[in-house]
Amino acid sequence: MCLDEMSIKKKMKEIVHEKIQNLDLKEYLINFIDEKNHFSFGILSFKHYVALSGNRSSHILTLAGGIELLILAFDIFDDLEDEDNIEIKWMKIDPSLALNAATTLYTLGLETICSISNSAEFHRLTLKYALNAMQGQHEDLRNSPETEEECIQMMKQKAGSLTAMSAVLAAMLANGEFNQTIEDYAYKIGIIKQLENDYYGLVNDQRSDIRKKRKTLIYLFLNRKFNEASEKILKLINSHTSYHSFISDSSKFDELLFEAGLNQYVSMLIKLYEEEITASMNQLNINIKL
Repeated sequence: MCLDEMSIKKKMKEIVHEKIQNLDLKEYLINFIDEKNHFSFGILSFKHYVALSGNRSSHILTLAGGIELLILAFDIFDDLEDEDNIEIKWMKIDPSLALNAATTLYTLGLETICSISNSAEFHRLTLKYALNAMQGQHEDLRNSPETEEECIQMMKQKAGSLTAMSAVLAAMLANGEFNQTIEDYAYKIGIIKQLENDYYGLVNDQRSDIRKKRKTLIYLFLNRKFNEASEKILKLINSHTSYHSFISDSSKFDELLFEAGLNQYVSMLIKLYEEEITASMNQLNINIKL
């Protein structure tokens, strides 16, 4: 059994064509799906389903499609709330239409996921992860974290809930059982994803992280001011024009990040989480390449 990204995209479109009668709304949704190029959450589900001997391709394809509809909705919500990625399709239309389209995708995603199983526990977990992701996003929008520990907890809720949903529901679909170990390490997969995304936000002038001084794990690390390089980066962040001018020289900026210890910090955290994830997978005899 195999599942590629084009199969997931095709399934997402099939769901929209089947469920949405409004032709104008349908056109927006299809265009937004076409904008999507990464399907890592659906692929994560598929890998867990196969690793746990699941053998019904139609079931896992539907789960992957439903999860990716939900992820697309969260991406649109996130861009609208953060005023990010202004060149993407949903940021070029009336925000009220984009918001309604995102709400439609969110509802479609949840309906599709829940349609796969009659299990009350499966439905409860689906809604739990979706609600937790929304609460994590709220904490992010409020810029609430004051410490690295609080930030990691927010990352666990915001991104980890969605990777947990992908892995746990696939496992339940394969063998009918909730597995706490899978949930625990899947949260860590989400933290890694969010950390990588926040690091990318340092050098992407389409993102609002710097403009809004978002308290990411990276910002909180720099704010501890371990050295002069950290302080220089913080000063640049406070001067938007200087910052964007400075990051245009990528080699010079990379050197400053290294001097600040940020590259080492991010690499160390990712390696630590990856080792913990691998150990947990080995415990369950799950062989998945992340």
